[in-house]
Amino acid sequence: MKEQDEAYLWQRIKKEVGVNGKGGKKPRQIINEPSFPINHKRAWHLLYKWSGLGWYDYETTVDLGWVTPKGDGIQFQQIFYKSIQNECLQRPRRESFDQAAERRISLFRKETSTHFVLFP
Repeated sequence: MKEQDEAYLWQRIKKEVGVNGKGGKKPRQIINEPSFPINHKRAWHLLYKWSGLGWYDYETTVDLGWVTPKGDGIQFQQIFYKSIQNECLQRPRRESFDQAAERRISLFRKETSTHFVLFP
């Protein structure tokens, strides 16, 4: 579910907010939509996380920011790869990276196929 949240929010932020805020919408508008599927505190956490990585920036309030030029080149697959790599480092010798990746990808596909399309 974590990867699904990240994928959904990152896709919406990149598309609707855009690099340097040129998309016309603010993350706050996206997060406050009645049909938004992610808890607003989780969304804020993800924005803080991406800000720390240099992919997202803001001035006063985290939910009034924009995607940075560095973040524009980031695809969700890179985020997903990092999470699998971290999981393997936390559980050494249990399963190989390839086994962990296959397991997570199959779970991810199963979850996302019933909820929303990630990359139309």
